[in-house]
Amino acid sequence: MTAYVHAQRKTLGRWTTGQRSAAAAFGLTVSLWVAPGVLALVVGKEHPATALLASRVPEGVAALLGAIALFILPGGNGTRVLSWEQAAKIDWGVILLYGGGMALGELSFTTGLADGLGRSITGLIPEGGGITLIAAAALVAAITSEFTSNTASANMVVPVGLALATAVGADPLPAALAATFAASLGFMMPVSTPCNAIVYGSGRVPLADMVRAGAILDLAGAACVTIGMLAVGRLWTP
Repeated sequence: MTAYVHAQRKTLGRWTTGQRSAAAAFGLTVSLWVAPGVLALVVGKEHPATALLASRVPEGVAALLGAIALFILPGGNGTRVLSWEQAAKIDWGVILLYGGGMALGELSFTTGLADGLGRSITGLIPEGGGITLIAAAALVAAITSEFTSNTASANMVVPVGLALATAVGADPLPAALAATFAASLGFMMPVSTPCNAIVYGSGRVPLADMVRAGAILDLAGAACVTIGMLAVGRLWTP
């Protein structure tokens, strides 16, 4: 296997100017993404330099700077890495679809809409603990992950699951883990994950088919998570 990899590597030849420039733009973007965190570790989160860098170069600005660099850095033979003609052929519909979904999910989370919705849905769960609580936490997390990021879904469902489990005298760990794992499902909507957006952007999977197949996967995933967390509850001794 090692010999095969080396042989394939030799067929690629030396890096071209365009490849080096693309790698430089990628390195610039990643460096700007991690720079605030690294600086916080070195000089502390409260240092003025850390706050200045985080406020002046947020993640969106870093991504834009990396994209702009592609139009500036040389691509070889007197061209740039990315020309406007090439950029115009990008499937901007998928990018706007996913970007808009992320923006709506972030707004629903920051304004408190997602939290209120999650608490309202989870509040309908009958008190009983056990399988009911675990299954409900998994199902609610899977549903909310269709419209928000998995992080936002876990952030709003896990605390509610913990509170409900504590209120009914049940072990909160299985319910919290169920919500955490189920928050990573989200197979129905194109805005759920980048993978969904890429598949939908191909134009070969209609939205109705994605919703139908995704619903089956979500239900199957929530059921698997519930069964797994019930096993954890049986084996876990707090």
